[in-house]
Amino acid sequence: MILLLLHSLLWANPNFSRDFPTGPKALSRAIKDDDKRFRRYAVRTLKGDIKRAIVQSNSSDMVIQLEARQSLGDFEVYTIPACISQLKTNDVGPNCATILSMLEAVSAVDMLREAYTSPDIKFRHKKKIKKAINELELL
Repeated sequence: MILLLLHSLLWANPNFSRDFPTGPKALSRAIKDDDKRFRRYAVRTLKGDIKRAIVQSNSSDMVIQLEARQSLGDFEVYTIPACISQLKTNDVGPNCATILSMLEAVSAVDMLREAYTSPDIKFRHKKKIKKAINELELL
């Protein structure tokens, strides 16, 4: 009886039945989602996918290398604008700064500096933003 009640309450929640996004375009849209679970999932997944694509772009197999470069291009098109818009948030902002440095988005340095000076960002998150600024300035 309790399980039936719990099950009906969970299905009444509109976010319960939503599927987590896949692919660079859907994940980049999920960075701006209202639900923080989807934002955090999207950023974590994008970080892993970008790391994997960077490693594969140096592969000796040309097919794997070309696919990785194509996916990095997709990440640049969809993820960079989404991450720039979320830099001043505490939940995904620091990870977005890391993603921007991984994608070598030099155009985002000014927005990273602005986010670094923002009073809303916690001190522990400012370390990641500062690291991203330093890495991008070296390019």
